[in-house]
Amino acid sequence: PRSKDNRFLQKCFDISEIDNFKKYYNKTQVTEIDNGIVFLTPNKDIDGIPHISWNGLFLNNLCVNPNHRNKGIGSKLVSKSIKESRKQGKDHIILQVVKENKSAIKIYEKLGFRKYTEGKNTQGQDVIIYWYKL
Repeated sequence: PRSKDNRFLQKCFDISEIDNFKKYYNKTQVTEIDNGIVFLTPNKDIDGIPHISWNGLFLNNLCVNPNHRNKGIGSKLVSKSIKESRKQGKDHIILQVVKENKSAIKIYEKLGFRKYTEGKNTQGQDVIIYWYKL
């Protein structure tokens, strides 16, 4: 990943997750602020995620440094991603979040993401898919 500090990413993600993500690397935009990073990939390139249209982005791997959580960094990252996506002329952002991740769900709902559907991810975890119309 492009982050200035790979150790930071390794605190947030399991190494296999980072390796799996590399196949999308060249198509992905990265939004970073101090102690936070998020990736946005054209949703047409992501398997297993609903395609509301071909002009959307998949918000994946929202990561806030564990030592700096609950300070609004996640909300700032997602807000910045929304703004950048609008500038690019995208029409929506879609994401998948594990139901247990209450902190992330709070951010998404606060910023206006709407529940699209629920189901299970490839690891069998209960997930919610949210979308945001730009």
